[in-house]
Formats: sequence, structure tokens, C-alpha cells
Amino acid sequence: MKSFSPVLIIAIIFIGLGIVPSTAVHAAWMAPLGDGTMYSEPPELAPGVPGYVPYGDFFTAIKGTSSETILNPAGTQNVGLVVTKDMGSQRGAIWSNSPIFNFNQSHQSVSMDLLIKSKNNNPADGMAFVLAGTNPGSLASDGGSIGVWRTGSYMDLSGTGENNPPTRIQNSLAITFDTHANTKSGNNTDDLDTLINYGTGSQQYLGFNYPDQDNTYQLKHSGSYSSRSLRFTNDTANSTFSAPLDYRPYDAGITLVSPSTASQDLWHVFEVSWDRTSNSGGILTYKLDHTGPADANGIAPAVTRQVPLTYAAIDKVLGTAANRTAFIGFTGSTGTFSEANVLAFRTIPGIVNASGTVTLTKTDSPSTIIDANSILKTNDQLTYHYSVNYDSSSTQSWPSNTSQKLSMVIPKQKYFKALSDQVTLTNSAGTMIGTATLDASDPTQFVIDNLPSFPKGTASTIKFNIPIAVDATVDGTLPKGGDPVLIRDNTGTVAGDNAQIHVSNTNPNDDDIYTIQYQIQNPGDPYTPPAEPKLNSVPDLNFINTFRFNQTGDQAKANPTVSECIHGVYTHSDEIQPKGATNTTNPPALPYIESVDDVAQALTGTTSEQPQLLSATYAGTPGVPIYPKLSISGAGQNTTVNWNLDLKLSPFTSNSHNLPRHAHIAFISEKTTASGSPAAYLPNTTDTNRPAVVKDDQTPVTLLNNSTAKALSANSSGDGGFGSGALMGVLYFGQSLPTVQAGSYTSTATWTLSTTPTS
Repeated sequence: MKSFSPVLIIAIIFIGLGIVPSTAVHAAWMAPLGDGTMYSEPPELAPGVPGYVPYGDFFTAIKGTSSETILNPAGTQNVGLVVTKDMGSQRGAIWSNSPIFNFNQSHQSVSMDLLIKSKNNNPADGMAFVLAGTNPGSLASDGGSIGVWRTGSYMDLSGTGENNPPTRIQNSLAITFDTHANTKSGNNTDDLDTLINYGTGSQQYLGFNYPDQDNTYQLKHSGSYSSRSLRFTNDTANSTFSAPLDYRPYDAGITLVSPSTASQDLWHVFEVSWDRTSNSGGILTYKLDHTGPADANGIAPAVTRQVPLTYAAIDKVLGTAANRTAFIGFTGSTGTFSEANVLAFRTIPGIVNASGTVTLTKTDSPSTIIDANSILKTNDQLTYHYSVNYDSSSTQSWPSNTSQKLSMVIPKQKYFKALSDQVTLTNSAGTMIGTATLDASDPTQFVIDNLPSFPKGTASTIKFNIPIAVDATVDGTLPKGGDPVLIRDNTGTVAGDNAQIHVSNTNPNDDDIYTIQYQIQNPGDPYTPPAEPKLNSVPDLNFINTFRFNQTGDQAKANPTVSECIHGVYTHSDEIQPKGATNTTNPPALPYIESVDDVAQALTGTTSEQPQLLSATYAGTPGVPIYPKLSISGAGQNTTVNWNLDLKLSPFTSNSHNLPRHAHIAFISEKTTASGSPAAYLPNTTDTNRPAVVKDDQTPVTLLNNSTAKALSANSSGDGGFGSGALMGVLYFGQSLPTVQAGSYTSTATWTLSTTPTS
């Protein structure tokens, strides 16, 4: 990207721009617990971007539990929860104060960093994440139930012999982190995991089930004794369970517990999201990362499961009285063996209800979506397409202080190279709303640190694209001519001080919505950085009343007057007068321009025409201006590189006085200055029947892109750039000025050329 910031001048008006940088600051992690216990800080998303967010009084530990809240060092903010400490016979239960997970929403998510740690490397028994239609209000049991499953000896599932009150969590679904295999046989309660197939891996599993449903349990009888085990299935339609609750997945033999010998604690990222897919229901997705050792590319395995749930199923599980809203709870237990279960939130539903999507495509073929079957090679050009959506149901702005900015961290492999250090931001309609800076200095991630905030109460969307090139030769890791290697990159996280939203991959062919999958291969071709367009020159714009100049021959006498501004002489609409029509609208439309002769008429004028404030500099001969020009070099012939030219104006100011209304500037481009040569307004990129209009309000506007430039350019080299024989600005106001002080008003114009992918 290349920028110029020349000064615009009109004798009564002048242009100056400044940018105030913002810095990210976050507090230290935690104050010691009452017994002095400390836990390591969750990993940062990027340097200076913490991996968690503070939160208010959303959760309360049930009385008598071992669970407690983690505070920051100053004791002023909640930053995490301890479900159980690493001590024997602990019972933990902590619940949201209200039902905050809403299945009626089109999207809901809760995410957190999770640490499971055992000082003696004999962990037990685990913890559970629970969504419940009612707050249990009672303590969990210790041991293998981990606070959610039925306990007690009983002969059937009608409640005979069950503890009173019931120890299972009623009206609930649970995702359990089971760290100890309870597989004993006989008349005891330590056999819940008998049906789990651990394979050759660890005796740990992640499971999804319904604690309050009778068929979750399998009874075994031996004489007068009985025992029961949990039943799961990884079949999406299993005859063991009747629809709509027939899918109850589990993943065993994985790594849940941070090894006691590790130099750094193993923090997992755990997230649960709901996406409504129809009026009948949707998909509940949960993911736990780092469930095993990383491969040679540093990619650790993860568990992702998607559970279809109809609204009928949700009503059956939560109870109809819950109105499809759920309390969020965490339960846990220890026995003879123990572990600490610690978490720090990234997102709590209701505070910020937001979502994001990403698709990776071929740059020259946007319909070609990259997935696990795509083989990428050196010099391939790709484009990330991102969309971040904020819902008006959020109870806070995002970030909480809208003067702050959002950050985005996009983990990736070293084979991807950014083609620009700027990204163009648009709204849902495709209208440009600004730019953001892309930091690609770390080969393992892209970081955008100045995305605009979302104010509370207004649903809005920010979209942007990131063009990249592939270099499979970087550092020689991939052998020349070797087999393709499967890569699973993280989709990226948008972070503010009150929520961190993990965007999802919209590609239906990949098995994990939170990864971008592809294969990389090194055929041996050298990496050649793609050529980029260049911004060579932009015009200095000095606005005068050209009609009066041609009458007087004195440029100093051609300045607009206070009286003219107050009486609306320079007032126009943003519309263009139709060809041959009389300008009778109020305010008048902009003069029709089709050729250099039309421009000359506007420059020289007649006594019957409205004077124009046109940008022109004269060498002293009336009617012979020095034409300002705009020049952009393209990337070269037969090269597909798209670009945008944006212009941003600061307010016109004179001696600390701003103009009382915003100035508007439209631009006229001439291919050459010869009589009869074509001329036209630079078109609005979304409505080419209207001109592109820039206001002096710091809002960037796209004046040209490689598509709209083709019809206007004097550049005949075919390199995809732009050249003007002359580029003139027309300055006007939407209304007459109520008052204005005489003076020389100035503003800084920032011209920005950025490469953009095909949308």
C-alpha cells in the first residue's frame, strides 16, 4: 500500500490530518487464592493481547462447594473460576446467576481457557460443562459422578435407591472432561466408564450426554446387587437411543490433563456454540484443542463435535418452562486422587453476541474454495474472506469502551505471505468504512490491531479480505518434489476487552468449523513475489472560482467570497444534471460532463451559468490552466492484481475554525486535454450513475478501482493502472453556509492505494 498526503487549498478553504495511535494494555493475571494457590496465566493470543477477558458477577458458587472465583491482583475484576482444587474429596459447583445461553438466538457462544492439572500426575475425577433449564441449587457428588451423573445403588431407573435430592443434574445436557477411568465391576458406584473404549491412549475422555435421561445409563444386575454404566455413541443415528437424542459422542484416549513434568502448563481452549439452521432447530458445536502432542508442523490435534438439536429435543432436555434458555454451570469432583480444574473466559453469552465467518479461496477464482483436498504450491495466490457480525441483543458495546479498537489474530503456517499491510473494511452492503493495518512480521500469524468497535444497540457487520501468496520453499522445510502435507490452520479470533470471538469456516467440506484445512506441496519452483500497482502521483488541489478568474485574469481575485458561500452560490446536490436538461433542481445538480469541451465551459463559464469552484492553477494566461494529474502504475500485463484508490479528507480549517458545513468534492477525469477528448466524473464504485463524492469528515471513499479505471484511463500500456490527462475537483456544499469567517481554509488529503482481492 502507498499513501500520499498533499494539502488541498481553496482560497477560503484549506485541508490537515492526524492519527492518534492506541495501545493495548492488560492487567496481570490473578491474585492468590485464600490458601495462596496460584495458577499460570492463559497464553496470550498475540503479544499484548491477553487470552481471556474479565467479567462481572455472572457466576455464583453453590454454598458449601470448593469452587471459587479468581480475581485480578487488585481484587477489582473477576478473571476466572476454580471448579475444584488439587485436593482429595472435593466437590465443585458454580452456576450462572441467570439463564444466559439462549437457543432462541441465531447464534450463541461461550468459550474459555481450561487448565486441568494434577500435582502427582494421578488426576481424578474430572469436571463438566453443563447447560441446564433450572439451576440445581445443590452440591455435586464427589468421585466418578463429577457432579452430573446419577449416584447411589438402585435396581431400576425410576429413582428407587437414588439419593434424595437426586444427584444428577436435572433438565440438562453435559460435556464432561473425565480424567479417571471408573471401570470396576461388582456392586458399587465406581463403574460409570465400563463401556468406554479407551483404545491404547490415556484413560481420559471428552463426552456429550444427557444426565437426566434414563437411557443415558445401562443397568447390570447380579442377584440382589446392581450397577450402572454410561452409554455413549459416535453414530449420528444409533438405534440404542431414540431420536431426537440419538447422538451422544465421546472421544477417549486423548490428553486432558497438563503433564506435571511439562515446562509449561497445558491450557486448552474450549468453546461451545449454537447456530440455528432453521425454524426447527440447529447445531450445537463444541471444540477442545490440544488433545494430544503436536506434529512436526506444530499442529496439535483437537476434538470437534457437532450435535444436531431440534427445538423439540431442546424442550425435552431443558424442560418447556425454560423457554429454550439455559443456565451455564461447571461441576467437578475429586476422590482419592485429585486435580485442579481452572478456567478463564473468552466469551460469555449475552455480554457480546457476535459471530464471524471466513472462507479461503483462489484469488483469480473466488468460487474455488480451499479445503482439505486442495493442494497448494509456490506462487499460488489466495484470499481470506472475513465477516464479523455483532448482534443488537448484546448488553455491552464491543469493546466496552467504543473509543478502543478490536484486534484480530489469525494463526497460520509460515508458507502464507501477506500481499499488503492494509486491509479495506466494508459494511454488509459492501460500502467502504475504513482501513486497518495488517502485521505479518510473525511468520506464524497475521495480526490486525485496529478494527473499529461495535456500539451497543446497533446490529452491524464488518467485512474484509486478505490477499496472500504461497511460498512452499520457505526455510527448506518441505522437500522438493515431496508428497503434499495436510495443514490445519486456526480460523482466527477477534478480541476486545469483554469478548473474544472465534470465527468459523463456512466451507461444508471440512470437518472442523474452527480450522482452515489445505495441503501444501513444494514442486521446486522458486518463489516470485507478485508485482503490485504503484501510486506515482496525486494532484495538489487549489480551488478557485474559475469563471471569475477568466473575467479578471487575476487568480488572487478568483477566491470565493463569504457572501457567495452564505447565499449558496456553491451549493449542489450529489446528482449529475442529465445531458441537455436545464438545471432547475434545488439545490442544482452537478454540471453534465462528457468531454473536455464540457469541462472548458465549466472553467470559462458564461454570465448565465452558476460559477464552479474548480481545482486549477494558472501560469498567468487566462483560460490556460496547469492541469493536475493522477498516475497509477499497474502490476503489469497479464497480471491479476486488483486495487482500490481511496481518499480521506480532514475538516477544512482556518486558524482553528472549521467550516460550518462539510465540503463535498467530486472529481472529473480527462483522458487528454485536447478538444473533443472524453471526460467524466470518477464514478461511485457501487452506483456508476453517480459520482464518487468525498466529504471533509475523515471518512475514506473509494474514488477508483482497477475495474472503474479502465473506461477512464489515458494509460495505454495495458498494465492495469490509471493515468489522467487532467484530474479536476469540483468543490461544493449540500446547503448554503449559515455563516463563515474569512480566511484561508486547508485540509490534508490522504490518498491510499491498496491491493484488494476479487470479491
